[in-house]
Amino acid sequence: MWQDSLCEIRTVWQPIYDLRSGAVWGYEALSRGPEGSPWESADALFELARLQHGEQALEEKMRGTAMRSAARALPGDSTLFINTDPRYLGMPVAPQGDPWPVERTILEISEHSPLFDQPEALQAQIAAWRAQGYRIALDDFGSGYAGHTALLAVRPDVLKIDRQLVVGIDKDAWRQAIILSIVRVASALDISVIAEGIETEAERSELEAMGVSYGQGFLLGKPAPTPAPAKILDTSQVPEDEVRRLLGAAMPNAGAAYAVDRHRRITHWSGEATALSGREGVVGKTCWLSGLDHRDASGVRLCFFACPLVETMRSGEPHAAIMSMRTASGERRWIATRVEPVRDRLGTVVGAIEKFAPSRSTQAVAEAELRQSGV
Repeated sequence: MWQDSLCEIRTVWQPIYDLRSGAVWGYEALSRGPEGSPWESADALFELARLQHGEQALEEKMRGTAMRSAARALPGDSTLFINTDPRYLGMPVAPQGDPWPVERTILEISEHSPLFDQPEALQAQIAAWRAQGYRIALDDFGSGYAGHTALLAVRPDVLKIDRQLVVGIDKDAWRQAIILSIVRVASALDISVIAEGIETEAERSELEAMGVSYGQGFLLGKPAPTPAPAKILDTSQVPEDEVRRLLGAAMPNAGAAYAVDRHRRITHWSGEATALSGREGVVGKTCWLSGLDHRDASGVRLCFFACPLVETMRSGEPHAAIMSMRTASGERRWIATRVEPVRDRLGTVVGAIEKFAPSRSTQAVAEAELRQSGV
């Protein structure tokens, strides 16, 4: 049965989308066993292989099948993601030649790999793959306890956030905070981030707004024998140049203000905003990476949890708040803000304008809370 299963290994493809453009960025090659059998899933196949001491043979068969299938099935400019087990140090990535271009192949290493217990061997294997021109992805990030240890060991080009952190992201402040921290680290280190296991539109929208560039999951496309077309995800977005034009037209003629698009990238920043915050060169950055660091009266950071920008873009309604802002010099300054949505001609919210000015003191916070409570 073991050798029969080897003969029936096949590859299915799951698309990985650019969440902003809706285009397919790449395809993950997923191996399957004999269709309709108890060994159809990869996990079941590896369990069978382990019992018969055939894990390396199975790994070699899966890699070779995926590479040959990619050469036949994928569009020529696609990026191929292929799972690899770094324990098999002497095995080539493409056991029967190199049918898919190295520069368009990303090797995925799971955070659960047992070789993390042998960091020197793992790093040596990664160095060998990099020397051949392959890029490396750290898969299942956040699903285990290795976490930052795995990140330091692999130093990946791509980070794939595990489904455990993605599920319910639109309504879970803890998950939002964790993924926000991952996005910040990845941005600083020039690592591409993919969110795995996206199953609802609310999850996709939240991840996109948080700055996660790429997504994978059943909402976007299930594994299939035939690769998805190069662009089928409808993001229903206004073109970026039109968004910038609309936001620029909505900027006030005077006062401290800035504009952000739906991804919370700063597109416009006034001179008065520079004077009040001391910050320059923030255009093009997401607001939470620009150093603004808005916090409430208790010192809790407001990004994503009680941010007027987020509330306005979700609801389409203006929002006002009093909060503290850290200036470039490190000083914390109380500011009063008002956020207004910006819409296109069809009424779609394409971004927001935040106007802000110094607040009198923290007393203003208490007064605002009293007004909100109706006292």
